[in-house]
Amino acid sequence: EEHKKKHPDASVNFSAFSKKCSERWKTMSAKEKGKFEDMAKADMAKADKAYYEREMKIYIPPKGETKKKFKDPMHPR
Repeated sequence: EEHKKKHPDASVNFSAFSKKCSERWKTMSAKEKGKFEDMAKADMAKADKAYYEREMKIYIPPKGETKKKFKDPMHPR
């Protein structure tokens, strides 16, 4: 986001960008990282919920097996 604000028209070289991001991540304190980790957890929760809802829409439960009637061996014929 900071890069976009500083250079809105510049194209981004992904490998250089990711290297800078990783260097910055290594120098961040746990408190600063916590903000981003919380955002990641929230995004994962949304994605999990969306995945669950999408799968439940197409889910077809298996047909129940018919139970065999119990034959009592002591029953008179």
